[in-house]
Amino acid sequence: MGVVDYLRETKAEMRHVSWPTRKQATSFTVLVIGASLLVAALLGAFDFVFDYILKEFLLDAPVSAPVDTELGDHDNLLSPEAVDSLSELDATIEAESVSPEVTN
Repeated sequence: MGVVDYLRETKAEMRHVSWPTRKQATSFTVLVIGASLLVAALLGAFDFVFDYILKEFLLDAPVSAPVDTELGDHDNLLSPEAVDSLSELDATIEAESVSPEVTN
């Protein structure tokens, strides 16, 4: 099948397509935009609620705390118990790490 045959068949198939009227196309476009805005609002609301819950109840930081974008110490975002647990884990890992022996 050559390119010319493909284009002819495509043109013939396009004649069988039932195209929407201008009014239908406008209605469907408005419907899609409205649904998109609704989904965006719902996702934004869920994000806000989960962010609030995470910061208020799971992390030991105020909701209005500024975001620290620099790498470094983020212990202020964790509860003191979590920091202690992580410190103990770090100490355990360092104590258990043994340099591998080189064998020939």
